[in-house]
Amino acid sequence: MAIVWALLTLGAPPEDISIIEGRVTHVRDGDTIEIGVVVIRLAALDCAELGTQEGARAKGAMRALVAGQTLRCTDLGPDRYGRRLGQCQRGTDPMTVSEHMVEGRYCTYYGVSF
Repeated sequence: MAIVWALLTLGAPPEDISIIEGRVTHVRDGDTIEIGVVVIRLAALDCAELGTQEGARAKGAMRALVAGQTLRCTDLGPDRYGRRLGQCQRGTDPMTVSEHMVEGRYCTYYGVSF
């Protein structure tokens, strides 16, 4: 959790964490994307589930934000479900994708105290 907090507040990954960079090929929902065949669950981001109006809204917002865009994602390793966790940014945008989703009120942060 300390790594997630550092990334959210400082934006700089520790040296031993890998980077995934590429074009977004699919948006699964408001907090999960695909870059090629790599599925990335955005760390510390909580969006409503698909099947709800809020979930559909979050997925639409994520699609509008990143579909077809090239992202640079810090790979934070797997979560307890085996999904790859990441923190992603678009080009020179100073805000992370997660920050955009929270600022737009599509999602909230979880597991991180500020």
